[in-house]
Amino acid sequence: MAQVYGIVKQHEGEIGVQSEEGVGSVFTIYLPQALDEKVDAQTEGLAPVGGRNETVLVVEDEENVRELAKQMLEHLNYKVLLATNGQEALTEYKKHIDDVDVILSDVVMPKFGGLDLANFMYKAGLKVPIVLMTGYHANPDDPQLPGNVVVCLEKPLDLTRLGKALRDALDQSL
Repeated sequence: MAQVYGIVKQHEGEIGVQSEEGVGSVFTIYLPQALDEKVDAQTEGLAPVGGRNETVLVVEDEENVRELAKQMLEHLNYKVLLATNGQEALTEYKKHIDDVDVILSDVVMPKFGGLDLANFMYKAGLKVPIVLMTGYHANPDDPQLPGNVVVCLEKPLDLTRLGKALRDALDQSL
C-alpha cells in the first residue's frame, strides 16, 4: 500500500477509501488528466549507466521488489547479494566485506530498516556508500540522513535513475 500511495502522490493524485465493517474496503485512485506527455529532462534519451562488475548488496523485505532489483542490477552489469532486512544485511556485509561496493536498501522494513542500517554503519565507521529507496516521497536533502547515504530513490525503481544513482555513489566513494 505504501508503494501505491507513493506512486499516486508522485503523480499528484489522491486515494479515496470507503470501508464498511463486515463488507470490505474500496480504494479509488484519482489521477490528474494528462494534457500532454511530460518528458523527464534528466533521463530523456539516456541509456542506463552500467556497472563495472561491482557488487551491490540489495536489502529489501518484499520478495518481488528484491527480485526485480536483482534483475535490473544484473542487467546493468552488477554482481548482487541479497538480504531481507538490515540485520541480515549486516551479516552479509561482514561475510563479503571485501566484495560489497555499494548497498541499495529499502528505508522501511520490519526489524531493522534501511535508515537504521545506514546510521549503524556510519557510526561504526564502515565505509560503504548507501543508496536508499522508498515507496514514500523521498527527500534526498534530508538533514537526518547520515553521511554514507548518497541518494534516496523513489519506488518504483527506474533503470536509468538506478544506474545513475549507483554510478554516482560508487564514483563518490573513490
